[in-house]
Order: sequence, then structure tokens, then C-alpha cells
Amino acid sequence: MYSGQTITLFPPHLPLTAANICNVIAASPQVTQCFSVPYVIKLMAEKPEGIRALANFDVVCFGGAALPVGRP
Repeated sequence: MYSGQTITLFPPHLPLTAANICNVIAASPQVTQCFSVPYVIKLMAEKPEGIRALANFDVVCFGGAALPVGRP
């Protein structure tokens, strides 16, 4: 996969929370695509700031497992 863009990896010393994920995205230059495992997308979808971050991506892709579906 090649998009000609800078890649940002989540720092392994931070706890995996929606707030930390959003902070890393905000600190990253020109984030337009998200390639993640379903659990990270689920975490982000549970918080308003995570939903806003997901909505700002041009592309959101996941792999490795099925995407968890919440109850209405």
C-alpha cells in the first residue's frame, strides 16, 4: 500500500484510550486516512471527539476482525 503520505503510529507507552488516540491524531500532520484494527475504531466511536476525528478522515479502513456493532 502506498499513498505518498506521512504515516503516524500510536506510541506504545500511552494507554489505548479514545482521548489519547484523538490527541495523537491532532498532533499528526495532514491526517487524511485511518488504517486500524476494529477495537480502535470502536473506542473512538464511543466518544464525541472520536466520532469527529473519524468523520474528518477521507478514508477509514480496518482489518483483522469484524467491526464491533453497538446496540442502538
